[in-house]
Amino acid sequence: MMENVNRKITTSGSHEKHPPFVITLDGENMLLRLVDEYIPTGNYMHSDKIQVEKRNVTFDESGIPKVNFRWGTHYYPITIAQYGLQHHALYLLTNDRNSYEKFIMVADYFTKTQDRNGGWPTEFNHTFYKGRTKELKAPWYSAMAQGQAMSLLVRAYDQTKKTNYLDSAKKGLKLFSRPVKAGGLLRKFEGKFWFYEEYPTEPASYVLNGFIYSLVGLYDVAAVSGSRKAKKLYDRGIQTLRRMISLYDLGNRTAYDLTHLTTEGNAPNVARWGYHSTHLLVLSVICAIENDPIFQSVLERWIGYAKGITAKTN
Repeated sequence: MMENVNRKITTSGSHEKHPPFVITLDGENMLLRLVDEYIPTGNYMHSDKIQVEKRNVTFDESGIPKVNFRWGTHYYPITIAQYGLQHHALYLLTNDRNSYEKFIMVADYFTKTQDRNGGWPTEFNHTFYKGRTKELKAPWYSAMAQGQAMSLLVRAYDQTKKTNYLDSAKKGLKLFSRPVKAGGLLRKFEGKFWFYEEYPTEPASYVLNGFIYSLVGLYDVAAVSGSRKAKKLYDRGIQTLRRMISLYDLGNRTAYDLTHLTTEGNAPNVARWGYHSTHLLVLSVICAIENDPIFQSVLERWIGYAKGITAKTN
């Protein structure tokens, strides 16, 4: 059953395929902004709207953000990559030199901190879903972190033409073909579909948004570098997404992950509206890249859920 919420829709009046629209949920406004055209060296998914500085972060002496988690303050590759992508996007839009310097600073951070496995590990223990998944022991890798770091490095190469950035992005491919049990990111759904885990948990969690972010990173590397390996990893991931996408469809919202399938007797982990909007955003990028009617139909259905339109019943 659909949540009992006060839902009001306001569109921008734009002629875009998917104009931004505002949903009012119990008096709070949420803007949904999708992507109609994706450029691997351009503004990364409206990253100019990201405001990492307003999150619960502390900046080190070099200007790199550290996240103040309840269990401590740590470098978190996803947040760091998003900070760099934010300032890359701001630089493209405003030509602000300060944003350019922050963007390059973050790109340099990733080239310097990349380990021998080609990754940027998370250096703290983490339990993704208490009671369903086992604790992740540091260090562990995230496909989302890999993908967003690679997307950032591709853009640094585009702006500077310095090959060390592109070389680092390509080194980041290594972990995508390494199984989770061997310390990598790869898990095979139904024994054959290549899924890249945001959280390499036991049992599998299959987080949707992190998987798609990783696909976009692979696409960026393939498009800019011509890497056949990146293209193969991306194509395998797209095949997987085509197979799995509707498993996240709950008829009126989306599931954040598939732990209700990988564990016994558990209800779906329903994505809150903020994450449902993230699903729309990342899937709109895949639609822009692939022009695939399957993905497009899912996107339109999920946009409908945000507008209060549920799936048909029997």
